[in-house]
Amino acid sequence: MAEIDQTERAYRAAVYEVDGIGPARMKVLLSAFGSAEKVWGTEEKKFREIGLSGAIVSEIRKKRATVEPKNHLAALAKLGIRVLVIEDEEYPELLKKIDDSPQVLFVRGHFDASDARAIAVVGTRKPTPYGREVTERLVEQLVALGFTIVSGLARGIDGIAHRTALASGGRTIGVLAGGVDRVYPPEHVGLAEDISKHGAVVSEFAPGKLPIPGNFPARNRVISGLALGVLVTEGAAKSGSKITATWAAEQGREVFAVPGPITSHLSQAPADLIKLGAKVVTDVSDILEELRVQVAPVRAGEVREVEIPLENLGADERKVWEALADGSLQADDLVRKVGMETSAVSAILTMLELRGLVKHLGGMVYCRK
Repeated sequence: MAEIDQTERAYRAAVYEVDGIGPARMKVLLSAFGSAEKVWGTEEKKFREIGLSGAIVSEIRKKRATVEPKNHLAALAKLGIRVLVIEDEEYPELLKKIDDSPQVLFVRGHFDASDARAIAVVGTRKPTPYGREVTERLVEQLVALGFTIVSGLARGIDGIAHRTALASGGRTIGVLAGGVDRVYPPEHVGLAEDISKHGAVVSEFAPGKLPIPGNFPARNRVISGLALGVLVTEGAAKSGSKITATWAAEQGREVFAVPGPITSHLSQAPADLIKLGAKVVTDVSDILEELRVQVAPVRAGEVREVEIPLENLGADERKVWEALADGSLQADDLVRKVGMETSAVSAILTMLELRGLVKHLGGMVYCRK
């Protein structure tokens, strides 16, 4: 597709900002009138002739009365907000391939060719220490292997995924359910600024739009649409991360889930997804195997080490590790040997499995690898 000129870009952004016009209606309008500039100048009766409701025609009237598209585009640029349309070379190829691709993206930062190798990482807004550690470890490893991390800039797992990607020197993309100038939650304004310098903050919603609840399912489809697969690390039964995973499945993308302690209600979302066929992830190699991708060096001739050294173990983790020195143990025997709560030992064993340090032999029997 040939890139459009700045005039058409300005009109495309203005039309897409009209309440009630999304990907499907935008396609209808462009098909009916040929360009967004012509849409902008069309008589109202012609909108009704192609099936637009009176409410949407009214919104178009209000937008035309308050916005001059070319000036509006220049004003967005002064705010550091760029407008991408689906014809642009920079527009992510993965996102182009879904059925309801956003026709316009408002972006702070930039997309890169390397973003074609992206994984979305999502989960609960109130993670446990286990969920935090799992997310950090897997994101560190994914970044080390050259993956871009996509998430939704929400509290909890989303924020952990973004921050870990940045701290690991990787690229990350944050997708918002409101305008890119309306970061929510407010404590993530600084994080969004950092992301825009090392990736992109993106939305299909117009600048100034608040992140109302009805926008989140649409935002979740963009999160999954930007990625090769969605990884759910922790979430409750009704977690929004399951919506993102559902979008991924419908888009033909992979769904990954990290098993957690059965005593935690935040293990329910991954467990439900696994029952529905999600790939179980206990190591980053599980993701690579499912995607059938080759490990790419971070620098020429160099592959970053992704195994976790023993000296990085916490005190309780080391205690469990050392208790397995003499051979395999059933989980209940291990609990008695280390003198810790069953739930704590279960969480530690899962983490040690993720790190490749212990192996589950079946029947709740564990041994060192």
